[in-house]
This record gives sequence, C-alpha cells and structure tokens, in this order.
Amino acid sequence: PSCISGCTSHEAATYGRFLNEVLRNLISWKDDAAVYQKECGSKRGFSSDFFVKNAPTISHFNYCDVFAKWCRRIYSYFSGGLKSDSEVHQLNTMSIIKSVHKVFPRLASHGAALSSKLREIAEDEKNTGRSLAVRAMMVHTFLETQKKYWKKEEILPGAPAK
Repeated sequence: PSCISGCTSHEAATYGRFLNEVLRNLISWKDDAAVYQKECGSKRGFSSDFFVKNAPTISHFNYCDVFAKWCRRIYSYFSGGLKSDSEVHQLNTMSIIKSVHKVFPRLASHGAALSSKLREIAEDEKNTGRSLAVRAMMVHTFLETQKKYWKKEEILPGAPAK
C-alpha cells in the first residue's frame, strides 16, 4: 500500500511484525477447517451478511478463497514496492518481507518472483556497496531459506481435483 512508501523504517518494521502475526492466524484458519470452525464459526465478523442478524458464517471453502485473494494482493503490494523508483519504498518493503518471510509467500511463483527481484536489486551496479544492495541480499537469503515450504499452487479444501 502507499502507506509503506511514506513511513519510517521503524514503522515499516512494526507493520511487518503486525502483518506476520495476522497472517499466522489467517493461515492457521486456512490450513485446518476444525480450527476455523472453532475459532471463527460463531463470530459475527465471519458472517455471510453483516446486516442480517444470525446470518450463517461463510464456509471454510469460501474463507480459503478469500485468503487466496488476500495473498495475491499482498504479493502485488510487495512486488510493486520492490519495483518502485523510491529507495525508501524499496527498503520499507524489504523490511516487511523480512518480518513475514516465514509465513509469506506461500506460493512458489510468488516467492521466486520476489526473490528474483531482490537479487536483481542486490546485483545492480548502481547499488554496489549501498545499504539497499545489502538489505536486498539479506532478504533474498531469508526468502531462500523458506523455499522448501513454498507450494506450487494453493489447494482450496473441497475444490475439485484437476
């Protein structure tokens, strides 16, 4: 989001820690239908219609679909931040990615693209010896350590087999 480009490095790091905790909860609900039902099944915030009292909650399958959309959007924000012309925006994006690297990205395609862009920034001659190159290589390394956990594609529970 545009707020990433306009915040301090400390604020970006704090936002990254916050996003990490939020994603951990969202992932636990996505990965286990029983946990989703127990922790979210009776919560009004998961209602299929906020304006109807006692409306049913959304199904686990629908939650997983929404979660996948959130992941695509987060990836898009990170990708845009790394491609930005603003060094502050790039550094802040890297700080956030560093904070969430154990839970995001989940898809190999997202991880590979972010990792590739980070390596490109680190190896760009105009960045040689600058903090931008050092940070890019550090975050690239963090992402690479999580590569074994990336999935080829996110499977939605209950989705028909391809």
